[in-house]
Amino acid sequence: MMRYKPALTLSLILSFLAVAAQEKDSLNLMQNRIYRPQFDHLKTNPVQYTDLPLADFTETTLMLSSRDLNLKRTQTAGQITEYGFATDGIYNIHQNLRLFGSFNYAFIKEKELAYNLTSQRTENNMILNPNYLLVPKAGDWESQEYKVTGGASYRLSSFDFGATVNYGNRSSFRDTDPRPGISSADYSGKAFVGFNLGKHQISFFGHLGRKTEEHDIISVNEYINAPSFPDTFVRFSAGYGRIINFPSYSDFIYKTFDRGYGAGYAFQGEHDLITVNSGYSKSIETLFTKDAGGAVYFEESLENMKYRLKSYYAQVQWLRRGAEKDIITNIDLKSITGDNYSVPEQGQNFRMTLDRAELSNAVVWKDRKRVLLGLNTSVSYSDFSATDLLGVTYKHIKSFDLQFAANRDLLHSTEFILNLEAGADAYIPLSQSLNYTAASSSDLMFNNVIAPDHAFDSTTKLGPQLTLNFYRPLTARTNLRIFTSFAALYALSSEFQDQTDYSGTPNLRFNAGISLFY
Repeated sequence: MMRYKPALTLSLILSFLAVAAQEKDSLNLMQNRIYRPQFDHLKTNPVQYTDLPLADFTETTLMLSSRDLNLKRTQTAGQITEYGFATDGIYNIHQNLRLFGSFNYAFIKEKELAYNLTSQRTENNMILNPNYLLVPKAGDWESQEYKVTGGASYRLSSFDFGATVNYGNRSSFRDTDPRPGISSADYSGKAFVGFNLGKHQISFFGHLGRKTEEHDIISVNEYINAPSFPDTFVRFSAGYGRIINFPSYSDFIYKTFDRGYGAGYAFQGEHDLITVNSGYSKSIETLFTKDAGGAVYFEESLENMKYRLKSYYAQVQWLRRGAEKDIITNIDLKSITGDNYSVPEQGQNFRMTLDRAELSNAVVWKDRKRVLLGLNTSVSYSDFSATDLLGVTYKHIKSFDLQFAANRDLLHSTEFILNLEAGADAYIPLSQSLNYTAASSSDLMFNNVIAPDHAFDSTTKLGPQLTLNFYRPLTARTNLRIFTSFAALYALSSEFQDQTDYSGTPNLRFNAGISLFY
């Protein structure tokens, strides 16, 4: 618990400084989980929320989650257990000054993770980035992760100023030969300025970020790192499906620089907030190898690979607050391209594109503090492609993601609230293609990673879920929340089962925790 004291102390100090009285029409993000994405929107552009009366809150949570993934991509663990601690808060210090922030800690245990010696996973991503080491042998991992976010917005005359800062730290270890030890540090910041004219606001923002990730790979038995031991012989994947020689097996570093800019518009009415944001960002991840003396550091002569990501996005939100009904509608558009450049080969060897459009809508019918019904729906369309430019692999898939959830306060009294939510997620592939041309004698990646992953991405899936929240007031300003959720994922078509040894057992997810909010 010693590691949590700084975060808890900060939360208590800010809570003490915060204004105790809240306006009657304040939006309480704690009332229902449908409102919680507004906390993320606040961090995206805080100056657009200066006039929106958000109720003060601090939430501190202890959580346990367990995932049994039978239906999955290859480079994701079969079983994942996570223990978490988190604290989030909004603090209206003054009518012109708002502070907000969050602290998250997670301890993660993963079992049976194969073909992956990195900190990346393909649970929520179709592929890893194009430069990484791998071995076929599965192993168990332990990881610790810290994330801190802080931000503020301040009004000065007709101008609003805002800023957010983020820091993340992660350490990961595998317990089977070869044994990677990975540590990363991620820093970023974003600055905002807005000009107000009546109910309208124009804002501009820019961000900078830097991430470093150090890899130290050892084997208790170095003898097994040889081609005669194919399960433990370390290989390097460059591009999409090609295995090439990597001169820095045991020690190497990734360094990523990220920068971007954008603009926004906001309209603040008596009951409505309309926001529009668009932006551009570019990141370059550079892989550094060892010098002749065996040392690794940031030097141009040690650059081995460069992976560039360009991202364009646009987001529109309409938030309408009423006495009996709240409405939140979002439109999100995103376009990402990735290009990999090999320094030794003096040319590109990989390209990725992702275009995504999403429409979501949430409605909450309420009677004072009781939620009569909350509905949340979303539909998204994705167009993804990954190409090895040297002619090894070309993957293309278009898909729909559909989500629906409904929740209601089943029992409501001055002593407690019991809220039940039920919903389902659906993944529907629309079209797909996978072409492979052998560029060497090794088809290890295609047979064991690319082909089964594409079968997973080509499979129609349905995921029902159920969540139960129990709220109980402890004092006039302190409430207790106990929550638990269950979810499953079923394959509705046979592509994955036909092309792999999948037994047909669905994925199962369990999540439980306890929160104090005040």
